[in-house]
Amino acid sequence: MKLPLLSFTLAAKLLTQSAFAGSITADFNDNALAPLGDFTQEAGQEGGFGWLVNDTWANTGSILVITGDLTAPAATGYSVTQSGTGQSIQGSFANARHTTRAIDTPLTGTVWFSYLLNQPTADSRGGITFNQNTLLPSNPRIIATGTEIRLGLNTTLQGSGEGANLLTLGETALILGRLTIDPTGNPDTLDVWINPDLAGGDAALPAPDTTLTLETATFNGGITRVGVQSYSTDNQGGIIDSLRLSDEADGFTIVTSDIELLADDPNLITSLVNPFADIPLNTSDTPITADIVITNDGTTNTLTIADTSTISGDDAASYTILTALPLDIAPGTMTTLQVQLDPAGSPRLSTASLDLNSNDTTSPATSITLSSRILGSGGNQLLNSDFEADPASPINWTSSNVTIAEGIAPGSTNSASLSPAGSLSQAVEAEADWFFETFFQAPDTSDRAFNLLILAPNGRINLRYQGSSAGADQTWNAFDSAVANDSWGAPLALPAVQPGATYLLRITGTAWDSGTPTYGIEISSPNSTTIVANVSGLDRFQTAIPTTPPNEVLFSAEFGDALGFVVDDPRFLNGTPPSGPPVITTISYDPSAQSVTLNFEAQIGITYLIFASNNLLDWEEISDQTATSSSETFTETGVSAPKRFYQISAEQ
Repeated sequence: MKLPLLSFTLAAKLLTQSAFAGSITADFNDNALAPLGDFTQEAGQEGGFGWLVNDTWANTGSILVITGDLTAPAATGYSVTQSGTGQSIQGSFANARHTTRAIDTPLTGTVWFSYLLNQPTADSRGGITFNQNTLLPSNPRIIATGTEIRLGLNTTLQGSGEGANLLTLGETALILGRLTIDPTGNPDTLDVWINPDLAGGDAALPAPDTTLTLETATFNGGITRVGVQSYSTDNQGGIIDSLRLSDEADGFTIVTSDIELLADDPNLITSLVNPFADIPLNTSDTPITADIVITNDGTTNTLTIADTSTISGDDAASYTILTALPLDIAPGTMTTLQVQLDPAGSPRLSTASLDLNSNDTTSPATSITLSSRILGSGGNQLLNSDFEADPASPINWTSSNVTIAEGIAPGSTNSASLSPAGSLSQAVEAEADWFFETFFQAPDTSDRAFNLLILAPNGRINLRYQGSSAGADQTWNAFDSAVANDSWGAPLALPAVQPGATYLLRITGTAWDSGTPTYGIEISSPNSTTIVANVSGLDRFQTAIPTTPPNEVLFSAEFGDALGFVVDDPRFLNGTPPSGPPVITTISYDPSAQSVTLNFEAQIGITYLIFASNNLLDWEEISDQTATSSSETFTETGVSAPKRFYQISAEQ
């Protein structure tokens, strides 16, 4: 398999290369249409330029990535071009919501910044923050309330009427700012212009529309983190787009003009897209290759990629540089360097680094992240789903207050135990039809005993079991604020859960790309894999009816005074659960033992009837077997007939 070309530039030249280590950008066009941030720390999205490598937008709140770019008023002369899919961000919460991201190199001195802002209603709030890392940002920040822009430094925020009341509701404005940071700890100054005329450069700017200076220094360590804030009491927060900041000497030009930003620090090669990202791979797939275009934009010297270039990292053995090195590139020309990924092995998050050594006068050492999510050949989307590789906490999962406990699934050694306020989640890449299975045990409690969420970008299944103790509610329920708007609504027709017993739970999603997604829920009898109850055709969703397939699975003990619970062997697969006669994958005969061994595909919890015949006319049932895995084995002994035929069917 061959991937599209990925290009980047290295320069081997005597002249100084244009480079902007002190600049950051985010136009959100390379983010997915999904919450930016999320409800847990460290969840979020990358993209943009100049941010800390591997850091993402994150906080305890989230802001939505929405379709459509904002456009500055033509009279401003703003000329930054946004490429890719037109997108911006907007908060949909009634209370303050905020997400932040660390930048690679602290910004100091004079920092110019710009962003586009559209305030839909008089209650809309929208703006940016500096060095904030909490849900409710204090100061410093620039926040618009309706039509007024207000500034904050240190602990001071301009009061209502003290800012610049120059915005027009429903119209996009260019917000231009200059933050002057005194490195000696003296007062800092924040100046902001709304829709300025940029034609004459920074020297021709009029007096700021609003300004704030504090005697107390705010940024002794510079700007290390930038955030976006958007919310409204009517759920229509300010729309923000095309965020740029720079402390370069020509920072004004960088944040107002269509100027190309080139990274010269190896730690800043974040504008390069990982060539193996977003490519679904299974361990059974053949190796795939990516062609990386390398350009020498110098004018004099040959660029040489040295033969000391290597691949390093945890899964370096899975990657190979196929192009012969050293590789020479003449000035003003380009060539390709080919890298191969072999997914064979165990399901894993494959991470490595392509470390290129060259005679580039600016960046002789350049590293490019290589990573891929490699799934099991059976299609299970969840990495390390049996927790068997974990010494203390779940590897490859995002978790909080989760420990490893004794296994509860058939044949399992380890399980994941959630403590109060615990959470356990992992991303998936789902299709329109999918199914999810897990084993679980609930504690003896009158409160929330089990909680599972299947999340899509704009809606979710929120399934709970309430109260396993005698006399408690003992009900299954799915939160519904998207269809019936009745919150938890009527209980589901599923049986009560016994404290400490092990159950198999299955959720099957159908048509999650049609605008009318549904799902069904099945549950086994206690300490068994035999399904005894189900509900189907459910359209009860939290937040909104999903319009795209799920992208995350989340177990949560964060709500309803939950004590926590135990889960084991969860798996998420695309397609529909197998039905009808299973497929016999292999048959082997051992003459010395007079035994025949069958391997067949199965669905956990289904009982299969195994039939045999010596003549294809007379069949007898020789065994029944309830599946505990997706691949089952059966052995018949004492087989002496010269011919033996087999059939397997699911018990009705």
